[in-house]
Formats: sequence, structure tokens, C-alpha cells
Amino acid sequence: MGFKKAIIDVMLFFLLVYTLFGLFLFFNQRSMLYYPDNQDFSQCPGFSGYELMESGRTRFYFKPGAGDRLIVYYHGNAGSACDRSSVKSFFEQSNASLIFPEYAGYSGDSVKPSRKLILVDVENIRDFIAGRSSDSVVIYGQSIGLAAASYHASLGGWII
Repeated sequence: MGFKKAIIDVMLFFLLVYTLFGLFLFFNQRSMLYYPDNQDFSQCPGFSGYELMESGRTRFYFKPGAGDRLIVYYHGNAGSACDRSSVKSFFEQSNASLIFPEYAGYSGDSVKPSRKLILVDVENIRDFIAGRSSDSVVIYGQSIGLAAASYHASLGGWII
């Protein structure tokens, strides 16, 4: 009987610790959210050969390529588009035009990042692309950028 009670006591103790930890996470979740750094969009050495452009209020790095192909790379939540300059060489091999959008609220932007603003950024990039002649457009997303890429694709006419 003593062994059974000891096991129940241990299980109750771990249940209490688990519950308290869950409550701690619930009440402190806002302080655990990722907030982008203030890296300056215009001072990105990794994209030194790219044009710094803006469509609507969306900033992006743009490199014209040979032909009518275009690749859009929506980056992840940790860091900025500038931090993705390490992957640009992979996409540059395609000789396509490249767009690396920066989300609202990232890279020293004064607004607070939000889902709604990221979707507006996607729409601004789509509008920029619509003004160009591109036979094929490839939309690529990493991490949170996958949501942006999916939304972009849902707007129609793109190859993922």
C-alpha cells in the first residue's frame, strides 16, 4: 500500500509541476514572442549587388536576371531578408530575376510586425510582379515565409 501511495504522490507532483509550467507559459507568452532586430535595410552588405526597391510600402532587394523568369524568396521569422543573403547564390545560378522581400516591421521599419502587414507585403510584391513581363514565377518560402508564399500562390497564376 505504501508503494502505491508513493507512486501516486510522485505522479501528482509531476502533474502539479506540469500544470504550473503550462500556466507560466500561458501568462508569459507575449514576452516570448520573436521581435525582429533593427538591422538597417539599406545597409546590407550581403545584397550589395541588388537594387533596393519599394512597392507600395514593401521594401525588397531586387536583382534583374536574364530572361523572363522570376523567383520570390519569402524569408523566415528569425532575422531579416538581409540575413538570407547566404542563400542568394543558390538562386542566382538560375539566372532568373530575384526578389527578397522584407516584411513590415523588420529591418528598422517603424511599424509593429503583424500577420495583416505581411499579407499586404505579399500583395505589394504581387503588384510589382504584375507590372513586369515574366513567363514563370517561382514563389519560395522558409518558415513563416511559407505562409507568405502560400498566400502569394493563392492569389493566382504562380508556380510553387
